[in-house]
Amino acid sequence: MGYPNPPFQQPFPAGPPMGPQGWGGGPVGPPSRVMAYVSASLFVLCSALCIVIGTLTGQAASRGGFDYPEIAVSSIGIAFGNGDASADSRQALLWITAGIGAAVLLLAIAMFFRLGFARWTLAGLGVVVSLYYVYAVIRVVSLGGASRMAFLVIVLLVWLAATVIVMLPPVGQGMRGYKPPAFAQQAPGYGYPQQPGYPQPGYPPQPGYLPQQPGYPPQQPGYPPTRT
Repeated sequence: MGYPNPPFQQPFPAGPPMGPQGWGGGPVGPPSRVMAYVSASLFVLCSALCIVIGTLTGQAASRGGFDYPEIAVSSIGIAFGNGDASADSRQALLWITAGIGAAVLLLAIAMFFRLGFARWTLAGLGVVVSLYYVYAVIRVVSLGGASRMAFLVIVLLVWLAATVIVMLPPVGQGMRGYKPPAFAQQAPGYGYPQQPGYPQPGYPPQPGYLPQQPGYPPQQPGYPPTRT
């Protein structure tokens, strides 16, 4: 004779249980600022590259030639010429490249203070400069200067990395005054609204869960038999 089945009891009537603070059991903390600082540091590197390139290019203006042709081809604007820039043109390249570097440095400092306007200004400036360096690489290759473009490619990659990272959502979340989306403010648990009736009383279960029902399983009279 088998034991009668007990009535089925659903342990969680309305769905999966939620911890005291919603999904995950804890409230959402403040957004991380790490990505904002990483982005600002990359633009500081871009600024340093521009200032060094502009300075070395400007020093060559008084000597009538480029002392560092591998670095000179990385000057912002030189790709629009034909390669035989005059002394005045080299001075202009100095001011353009170093001026952009100084502006980027100021905006990067503002990024360290997590100011939102600096982020989008750097993003726009980074897109323009990155597109220029893509054109410069194509221009140098077309003129047969592929052997002197290693430094140019490095500068392009640094600018591309800085531009892409500054536009990532985690960087925006680290900015001062950032407000999470409205749905994330409806409940304290990772943006998921807490269902009524949760957490269940007595949740989480104590050791020995699931507790056995009193008198279950039912015993037959005289079972188990005792030895005499």
